[in-house]
Amino acid sequence: MPERDPYLSSTGKNYLYDSRTNRLRKRLREHCSEGRTHLTAAFACRIARLETGHVRASYRKEVFRASLMGYEPFAAALRRAKRRLAGMDIRYVEEAEPVRQALFEMYVAVAFRTPFNKFDNQ
Repeated sequence: MPERDPYLSSTGKNYLYDSRTNRLRKRLREHCSEGRTHLTAAFACRIARLETGHVRASYRKEVFRASLMGYEPFAAALRRAKRRLAGMDIRYVEEAEPVRQALFEMYVAVAFRTPFNKFDNQ
């Protein structure tokens, strides 16, 4: 099983988001790349949703995440979010044990109050 290293995205001491991946460089490109959508650029999508006021999940067609991609104010916010992410500081921890990785991710989200971590299904 490949290791999934925890990582933290921040701007200075403003800690924003932490997650885990077994392919850090590729995952960071996915967060920032111009052609990526809400399916692979989840962090950028969360920033864009906050900026455009679409913060609550909904399954109504007009506000569903896939539908947001065709809404120009959201698409513009997503492009800005990707540019913002490209300039963020990234810190990571090498941790081979999966349970410790999961606990570390949750600890960082709670201790640093990372505003873009969501542990619900929305």
